[in-house]
Amino acid sequence: MHAWLAAAGLAALLAYSSCAHAGQGRDNCVGYIDSLPAQLNVQGTWCMRGDLTTSLYSGGGIQINLNNVVVDCNGYRIENTLPGNRASGVTASGNNHVIRNCDVRGYFAGMLVSGQNNTIEDNRISDIGHVGLQVEATTTIRRNQIVRVGGDTTFEGHIAGIVGGGDISDNVVDTVFANPGVNLNGFVSGIATRGGGGVITRNRVRNLRAAGNGTARAIETDGSYHYVTYNHIVGPALEKPFHYAIYCSGGESHARDNIASGYRFTVTSGNTTTTYGSIVCNLAGGANIDKP
Repeated sequence: MHAWLAAAGLAALLAYSSCAHAGQGRDNCVGYIDSLPAQLNVQGTWCMRGDLTTSLYSGGGIQINLNNVVVDCNGYRIENTLPGNRASGVTASGNNHVIRNCDVRGYFAGMLVSGQNNTIEDNRISDIGHVGLQVEATTTIRRNQIVRVGGDTTFEGHIAGIVGGGDISDNVVDTVFANPGVNLNGFVSGIATRGGGGVITRNRVRNLRAAGNGTARAIETDGSYHYVTYNHIVGPALEKPFHYAIYCSGGESHARDNIASGYRFTVTSGNTTTTYGSIVCNLAGGANIDKP
C-alpha cells in the first residue's frame, strides 16, 4: 500500500515538474512565431518552437505593433542570412513589452525598441552590423550576451553594443568594432545610456576597437544621476585621447567599485607629461580599480 502511494506520488511529481518546465515558454501562448518576418498584432505571449531564418533587407524579423506583448523565443534562433542588410531582429513600438530568450544573428540591428517600461532579458545577440540593442531610457536590460557588433562593409558611424536603457545589469558586451576600411570616424561604445537616473551594474564590457579618428567608450552615461558600479571593463590597450572605460557626460553621476584596464592615455605638453585615468565621472571613487 505504501509502495503504491510512493509510486503515485513520484509520478505526480514528475508530471508536475514536466508541466512547470513547459510552462516557462509554452503555456498561455496566444500564438506561435513560425516564419519570418512575423507581425504580432495581438496582446499576450508569443512563443517560438524552432529556429527560423530569413533574407530580409529592411524591416524587422519580428515586429510588435501594440502594447503589452511578451516574445519568448525559448532559446530558438532568428537569423538573417542576407549580407549587408539593414533589418533588425526585433522591432517593437509601444509599452510594457518583454522580449526574452532569443538568439538573434546576422542583422544590422539586434533589437530596436521604442516606448516605455519595456524589458529585454536573457537574449544572445551576435554578428550584428551596427547596434545590438537600441531602446528608450525606461527600458530594463538584463542578462543579455551581445557579441561581435560591427564590421559592416558600407556603414560609417557609431557602432554600439547597447544604446539607451535605464537599469542595465549583468550583461556581457564582447567585441564591438568599427570597420577601418569604411569607417573613418569609427566611434564605438559598449553601453551608451540615454536619459537620466539609471543604474548600470555588474556588466562585463570587453574588446572595443575604434577606427580612424574615432574613439572608444566602454560605458558612457548621457544625462544626470546615473549610478555606475561593479562593472568589469577590459580593453585592448587603448592609450589614445578620449578613449574611456567610463565617461559620465551628465551631472551628479556616480562611478564606484568598477574594475577597468587598458584605457589610460598619456598627454605630453612641452616638458610636462600627464597620465589621465580612464574613469571620468562627477563622483568617481570608492574602490574603483583603474589600470593601464
